[in-house]
Amino acid sequence: MHGRKIDQTRTAMLKILGDLAEDDYFGLIIFDSEVDVWKAELLQATERNVKQAKNFVKNINDRGATDINAAVLKGVDMIKRYPREGSASILILLTDGQPTTGETKTDRIQANIKKAIGGKFPFYCLGFGFDVSFDFLEKMALENNGVARRIYEDSDADLQLEGFYKEVATPLLTDVQLNYIGAANLTQTSFRQYYNGSEIVVAGQITDNSLETFQTEVIAISKNTNVTYQDSVSTKDVIDVLPQHENFIQRLWAYLTVKQLLEKEVALKGEEKEAARKKALDLSLKYEFVTPLTSMVVTKPQEEETQVAHKPKEGMRPPKRHHSMRRKHKPSSCCKWKGYGRNFSCVLACNSGKDCRYVPSSTRQASKPKPAFSIAYHVPQY
Repeated sequence: MHGRKIDQTRTAMLKILGDLAEDDYFGLIIFDSEVDVWKAELLQATERNVKQAKNFVKNINDRGATDINAAVLKGVDMIKRYPREGSASILILLTDGQPTTGETKTDRIQANIKKAIGGKFPFYCLGFGFDVSFDFLEKMALENNGVARRIYEDSDADLQLEGFYKEVATPLLTDVQLNYIGAANLTQTSFRQYYNGSEIVVAGQITDNSLETFQTEVIAISKNTNVTYQDSVSTKDVIDVLPQHENFIQRLWAYLTVKQLLEKEVALKGEEKEAARKKALDLSLKYEFVTPLTSMVVTKPQEEETQVAHKPKEGMRPPKRHHSMRRKHKPSSCCKWKGYGRNFSCVLACNSGKDCRYVPSSTRQASKPKPAFSIAYHVPQY
């Protein structure tokens, strides 16, 4: 890491260190072909220790190669050697490059880290810029109950780093499990951590519409004890407001399902991976979502070209121009009007590398006026 990246990282780290609570314990590791630790053990965030850590951060210099495997394993070892009862540990990796020294095979690095952590705490991966393999970081994070986040090279990169830290800085509950009586087709119901300022949303379907009350239960671990929350809601109160929100709730369920399928798909292989992708794609097309499996196609009235905006492949810089399709083919099916001359939407299917079915740049139906604004479409990618 060098240049503006390391300057922004210093700025973010100094702010993060200043935000630590005194009962927090922390450690710092920097790495290239070698792994250097600030202190051999986790230290309490006293005023003196924070001041020393800030001086250490100010003197971090540009480094060379990247030994991700050794650095992360060192971090895991520090956390496991100094456990504190009633605390929730987290490990955060920030890198702007590929593993280039030490263990460089990504599948072995993933296996080593998963075995070392053993599900005891979440592992978060931050990829700085587009020179990292984000797929590698994402899989590694998801396998260890964490998330991966790309930090974009921009003037606010330090704020992005600081913002991510604030999201995960204050865990309130761990091992959260939500139980529902009389529900099916539920989205994710178990969560490793619940953080201050975050939210947990679960969607599903009530199996018996004749139920008068719907019962829920939340089981979790707080700082010092196990906790259980129970509640019930009158289904009559829900039914009274349901008609105007029914489609929204169904789309929320579909959105959460697609999002969680794509997260699981990263760690799957073979037929299971294909099945998860297919289900996510089917739901994306049915509910007209733009996802990593679909593209948004935009046309303007009176123009012959249609622009296809694909999600940039992770690990690569986004293309400067969108792909265009000329008017050569007839429209696909699944096109429909919504309202009289006000909105036109269409879902198209095309295989990568093959000629996509044409997306009309205008609508010519004698009984309906042409829309006077841009039109968005969704095109699946394979």
